[in-house]
Amino acid sequence: MKCTELSHRLRALGAVIAGSVMLAACSVVESGAGGGDQQRPVVRFSATLDPSSIGTVAQVIKSKKLDEECGITMEVSHFSPDAAEVALLSGQTDVGYFGYNSRAGSPEKVNKLDMLAPLQAEHGVLFVPEDSSARTLEDLKGKKIALLPKVSAQHQDFNMLVAKMGLSLKNDFETVTGPPPAIEAFLKRGQVDGAILFEPNATNLEQEGGYRPILKLNEQWQELTGNPLYMLGISANSAWLADHRNEAECAVSAVRKATEMLADDPKVYEDLRKTLEAKNDKHLTELSKNLGVIYTPESAEEAAGPVRQQLEEAKKLGLIPKVPEPIFAAAGS
Repeated sequence: MKCTELSHRLRALGAVIAGSVMLAACSVVESGAGGGDQQRPVVRFSATLDPSSIGTVAQVIKSKKLDEECGITMEVSHFSPDAAEVALLSGQTDVGYFGYNSRAGSPEKVNKLDMLAPLQAEHGVLFVPEDSSARTLEDLKGKKIALLPKVSAQHQDFNMLVAKMGLSLKNDFETVTGPPPAIEAFLKRGQVDGAILFEPNATNLEQEGGYRPILKLNEQWQELTGNPLYMLGISANSAWLADHRNEAECAVSAVRKATEMLADDPKVYEDLRKTLEAKNDKHLTELSKNLGVIYTPESAEEAAGPVRQQLEEAKKLGLIPKVPEPIFAAAGS
C-alpha cells in the first residue's frame, strides 16, 4: 500500500497521524531484522476453522507474508463462524469479518463495530438429500432446516431472503442451528430435511454425492432484486480502531491482497489442497472456481451504494431498525 493512499484513507477516517508513524507503517520489517516481529504491531484477526473461506484468506496472508508487507503481524485465531463474530464484537480480536445485516440489526453492534471494506458475497447453498421430494424452498415449509446461529451473516441473509419471497423463517420453517460440522452432520444423519452450507463445504458436499442443491441464496436474491447479496465486510472493533487506524488499514490491505490472489491465481490453491480437503485435481479445480468468485472486488467506495440498498430492503421488510451510516468507516459514505 502506498503511503499517499494510506494517508488519504486515514483522513477519511478522521485520524491525524504524524508523518513518522506513517512511514513506519508503510515500511516492511523483516523478521529477525532488528527484533523482527517485536517491531511490528500485532493485530488479532478472527478467522474461521478450516475448511473455510475466511480461514483460507488467513492462510494466504500468513504464507505470503502479506501482513508483514505493511508492517504488522497478524495474529490469527480460529473460531466457528458465529463465535468469530462474537470474538470481534467483544474485543477478543481486533479485526475480522461481520455480516452487514447482522450488524445493522442491533444498535449495540453498530456502536461496537466498524465496517472497513467489502469482503464476500453471500454463498450459502441449501441442500437436501438426493432422494428428497423437495425441489424448491416452498417444498420445505413446516420442515427442519439446519443453518448457522442467529448472530451469523448467513442466518440473517437467509431470513431476509425468505421474507422477500413472502415467507417467514420463524413461522414457516423449523430451524436447527449449529457450527458448520454440526449442520452437515444433521443433514447426513437425517435429523433435518435441508441444510445451508457455504464454501468450501458446499463444493465438498456436492463432490461427495448423495445431496443436491435446491437454492443458492445469492442467485435467488439476484432474481428477486437484480442485485447481488453482499454477505460480509472486513470489520474492526470500534474501541480498538480508535487508537489503531493505521494498523487497521494494513490489515485491510493484507486481506484484500489475499482475496485478489484467491480470485485471480488458481496456482495459489495448490498450497491449500489439504486445508480445503480436496480429494483430487478435479476437486481442487472446482474449489478454486467456486471460492474465487465469492470475494467481492469492489472498494469500500464502490460497494457502499449497493450495500446501502440491501440494508434499505432489510429495513422495509422490518428486519433492521435503520440503515447505519456510514456504511464503511473508511469510505466515509
